[in-house]
Amino acid sequence: MASQPELPFFGQEDLARFNVPHYGRDITYGNVSRYLRHLWRFGDKAKAAELAKVAGSVFNNPNWALRYPEPAPPDLDTPS
Repeated sequence: MASQPELPFFGQEDLARFNVPHYGRDITYGNVSRYLRHLWRFGDKAKAAELAKVAGSVFNNPNWALRYPEPAPPDLDTPS
C-alpha cells in the first residue's frame, strides 16, 4: 500500500483565497470537492493542484493531492 504524502498545515482562512463557492459561514468538504472537479474539468489544473494541497490539509484528506497532481511543465524541446 502506498504511503500518503505529508501535508503542511493550512486553515480555513487559506481556503478563502481560492474563492470556493459556498453557502453559509464556512467552506465545507463538499464545496471544495465540487470546486476541485470543476477546476480540473475546465482545464485549470494548476489551481486545482494548489487547492488540493491546501484543502487536503484543512480536511485531513491527503488523497486529494494524489488525485489532482501538479501539471507537468511544458517540454521546451518539442517543436510546436
